Amino acid sequence: MTGLARIIAVAAAVATGPLGAWTFDATATADVTSGYLLYGALMNSQPCAQGGVEAGASNDLLGRFGVGAWANSDLTGRRHTFGKAVNEDDFYIHYGRAFEIAEKVSFNMRLMHMWYWYPHSTGRTGKACPSKREVYVIGSLEKPYVVPYAMFTHEWELTDGSYLECGLRRRCDLGGGFSLTPSVSGNWLSHGYMTIFPAPRGEDACERGVGCLRGSLIAEYALTEHFSLHARIDYVSLVNDELRGAVRDAHNTPYMNDFVWGSVGCSLSF
Repeated sequence: MTGLARIIAVAAAVATGPLGAWTFDATATADVTSGYLLYGALMNSQPCAQGGVEAGASNDLLGRFGVGAWANSDLTGRRHTFGKAVNEDDFYIHYGRAFEIAEKVSFNMRLMHMWYWYPHSTGRTGKACPSKREVYVIGSLEKPYVVPYAMFTHEWELTDGSYLECGLRRRCDLGGGFSLTPSVSGNWLSHGYMTIFPAPRGEDACERGVGCLRGSLIAEYALTEHFSLHARIDYVSLVNDELRGAVRDAHNTPYMNDFVWGSVGCSLSF
C-alpha cells in the first residue's frame, strides 16, 4: 500500500469509525449594505460591500468545528480618502453543539475566537488600533416559536472590553422558499470596548458603557437547495441620551446615534 493509499484509508476509518460519520459543509455570502455597521455603531453611512466564507465539519457526538473569514469594504470615494480598500477583515475558528432538552427543544452553544484587523482605524485615543482579538460565548434555546438567545464577547488583546447582546427571534416559513425572521435585542458595550470606536468628545457620557436597543427583520428566498437571496433592515436606538447629544453636537457624525441600516445579498451553501 502506498503512502497516499494509507492516508486515504486512515481518513476513511476516522470518518466512519466509532464516533460516527462526519459531514462537511461550506457557505459563502456577499452583500451590499447602506453603511459599515459594527455592533450597535454605524462606523460610516456610505454604501459598502461585505462578505465571507466558512467551512465546517460536523459529528453527531462531537458537534461542529468550523473556520471562516469575513471582510467589509467601501463602495464610494471614502476608500481613497483613507488609502485603504478594506475597513475590516476577520478570521475565526469556532466550535458548536446542540443539546436536546425535550421534543423539538434544544440548547445550542457556540464558542468562537476571532482575529479582527482594521487597516485604517484610529480609536478614541487617537492611536491606530489595527487589530484585536475576541472570544465569544453564544447560546440559544431553539424552540418551535420564539427563540431566546444571548452572546457575550470579550476583547482581550487591545482594550480588555466586553460586549453583551440578549434578544428574541423567530423564523417564519411562508412557503415557496420564502421566510421572514424578526428579532429584537438589547446590546451593551463596556467603556473599555468603546475605545476602539472613533467616537468624538463624548467620553464622559459613556463611562458605564453604551447601551442600545435593536430591531431587525430578515427576508430570505431560496432559489435552489444551495442558493438563496436575502435582505435585511435594522433600526438601532441609543439608550444613552447624553452620548447621543455629545456625538451630534461635536461632529454631526453617525457614530453611536439612532439610525436605520439595510442590506441585500446572496448566499451559496453546500
